[in-house]
Amino acid sequence: MMKYVLSLVVVAILAGCTSTPNLPPRDTIVAMKPTESGIVASSAKYSYRFVRDGVPQEYQRYKTFYERFHQQASGVRVNFVVEQHEVTAEYLVVMDQRKLDAGQHSELVNQYHAVQIDNDRLGVLFKATGFWTASDASD
Repeated sequence: MMKYVLSLVVVAILAGCTSTPNLPPRDTIVAMKPTESGIVASSAKYSYRFVRDGVPQEYQRYKTFYERFHQQASGVRVNFVVEQHEVTAEYLVVMDQRKLDAGQHSELVNQYHAVQIDNDRLGVLFKATGFWTASDASD
């Protein structure tokens, strides 16, 4: 599911860091890996783990969305809000409106609450909660 997202530019903006060591204000995700329990997003130095427990409906919502619309997505913007080791990730999937037919556009707006970003792009927001750790080479 997430392997196609790797081809999309993913930039993580970290805000609200209150724990030591301090995370950088910006971090670039270089790999994303779905696991049995959720998703692991990794930068060169940190891993961000998002566990399915507690919000399975949001993961199912994203899975359904991704299966239907991944070819129309032009990128993903990720904003991480960090407090201690807890992370809330807000994934804004950027959709190229030129690749959408009227039915797809309507579904994105009505079912996924897509918002207009600019004349050519819509954004669909998904959220996940998890935690961060120093990167592990095995991830």
